[in-house]
Amino acid sequence: MSKQGHTPGAWKITGRITEHSASISIYGDGVWIADALGPHSNRGGRYSSGFPSVSEAYCNAHLIVAAPDLLDALQALLGLCECECNGVWTGEGAWEEAKRAREAIAKAANKMPALP
Repeated sequence: MSKQGHTPGAWKITGRITEHSASISIYGDGVWIADALGPHSNRGGRYSSGFPSVSEAYCNAHLIVAAPDLLDALQALLGLCECECNGVWTGEGAWEEAKRAREAIAKAANKMPALP
């Protein structure tokens, strides 16, 4: 487990993608993390409905794989900004964006954000 509590990176994509189907799995540290499914054929040879397109499934998988790196980068950037600015946020919308970054980190870390 990482310091944030999730499976450590680097996460990797495995699976099969064709022109008409996608069955993608994400693994990290040898452990299954998630599946990103697109249309796929069922036992009758018909393609299932209710799934994203092949290209969406591919993009979803890559977004999931990037999550640990995105979390680390956002935490580092927010820490740098708070250090450089001494906690004083300037510029139009800066305070709201910092709050949004903290909420995204809390969501990713599964921690409750501070209440206003």
